[in-house]
Amino acid sequence: MKLNDGVEKYGFPVFIAAAIVAGAVMWTALENRTPPVEPQTAGAAPMTTAPPVVTSAPLPQASVPPRPTASSTAAASAMPQAVRMVVIGGSSANGNSPDFIGKSLGNTSWVSHAAKDRITFVGGWADSGATTERMAAAAKSMPADVVVVGVDLTDAERDVPASSTTANVEKIVRAVNAPRVILTGALPSAAEPTLATQTNSALQKLASQRGWTFVDVGAPVRSGDGYARGMSADGENPNAAAAAAIGETVRKAILNQ
Repeated sequence: MKLNDGVEKYGFPVFIAAAIVAGAVMWTALENRTPPVEPQTAGAAPMTTAPPVVTSAPLPQASVPPRPTASSTAAASAMPQAVRMVVIGGSSANGNSPDFIGKSLGNTSWVSHAAKDRITFVGGWADSGATTERMAAAAKSMPADVVVVGVDLTDAERDVPASSTTANVEKIVRAVNAPRVILTGALPSAAEPTLATQTNSALQKLASQRGWTFVDVGAPVRSGDGYARGMSADGENPNAAAAAAIGETVRKAILNQ
């Protein structure tokens, strides 16, 4: 219907009122209309709100040990290894040891004072009053870096020929088969003060001829031809203080070479 037809048919006021009612109806319809639905992918749940934000502490990292550096490896390789010491001897080596062969040593054995820190006593044989012949019979091959052969005054007191003593010492050295050899000298004797001097002179000469090391272990405990004060109870055998001094002397000879 055209505008002029409505006006002519119903009159202008009526037409205006009808137009206002029609406009209100259209406005209400627009306000209450349902919004279009967005198409969704099959199987997906509609999202109504934003997903919650979850925070957590960082996972602990595994502890990784530092890699060795060239300097640390060189320092470790430069650390000195313990020297393995075998001892074959008589009274001064044995001392008051409960079981020398079993490496149970007493405090009057100089071996107990020498075997510490960088020196390990790996075994051997010693007995009070032993001759070099008995020592040679008991000696055997052992894994060692040095063998210390302790010759006391027993051979000289029993008039054993020097040639026999030398032969027995050489048997000991061959049996143990260590790369280094140390001969320790005889200790003082109140009963026969000059006998130790003669024995030590012969041992020093033997060591020089064979390329071995001679150690005068009586030097730190001797005064003149006898023991210094406080170093022996009977003038024949070292006490614990003397054994400690002798052991330290042997230690220095082993470590300084």
